[in-house]
Amino acid sequence: IASGADMIDDIWGLQYDRNMGRLIADSEVAYCLMHNRSEVKEELGLLDQVLQKGWKSLSAKETGRIGGLMTKRKKELSKL
Repeated sequence: IASGADMIDDIWGLQYDRNMGRLIADSEVAYCLMHNRSEVKEELGLLDQVLQKGWKSLSAKETGRIGGLMTKRKKELSKL
């Protein structure tokens, strides 16, 4: 950010660095919430499907579940 970045692409979905949320809020840069999917696919019971058929095999409902889980986690972390 100090070097001119105008966006943060967080592949850990606020899970890796406890200070990421505060950094984003304070800097007001654009934020791309992503996730290291290996944890999510197992948690949602999608591990075998993704390993066998790839991420493109997921339905809109399954993809939505991933987004919902990440939104829930983001809200929980914002309360810290």
